[in-house]
Amino acid sequence: MAKKKDLGEGLDKLDEEMENLKNKEFRILGIKVTAMTIGAALTVVSTAIGGLYGSFMVYTDYMDMKEQIMEYEAPDMSGIEQELAVTREELQSATSIVASFQDQIKTIRDSVTQTQENVSATTGSLRSSIMRTESMITRLESKVNETVDEVDIMIDKGKDSARKTVDDASDRFDDKIDALLSK
Repeated sequence: MAKKKDLGEGLDKLDEEMENLKNKEFRILGIKVTAMTIGAALTVVSTAIGGLYGSFMVYTDYMDMKEQIMEYEAPDMSGIEQELAVTREELQSATSIVASFQDQIKTIRDSVTQTQENVSATTGSLRSSIMRTESMITRLESKVNETVDEVDIMIDKGKDSARKTVDDASDRFDDKIDALLSK
């Protein structure tokens, strides 16, 4: 019958052999070393090799990025500058129109005030003329307000157009940068 081995005895023997291996000294190239020093040396060597490999990868990435930067060409912004110049001219034109309307309104109001002062000194026949003048002024103010509203809408459209143009150019610029960075 076969002899049964005790698992506990086998583990004890393994522990003893491990302890002996830790303390056992070897000679390599005339230098006394233990298993622990060999493990430490392998750790140092593998760390150094890993560091060199990582440095190499960083260097190659750097050189690739440097090449992409050297090949980079800035986008043409002259179209945007021309559109902005046109928008500025339109805004200046609209501003001068509004200023002109404001001057006309002031002149009309001054005229109404003077007319009211004269009415108090004149007879009832002049009162009907003043009423007609006030009606015309009201219509004119209404038209001026409508025109001012239209000019404001034109200014807003001009601003929106300029913003859209700048946003479109920025998107194209970002797309080109992303395309370069993804190479």
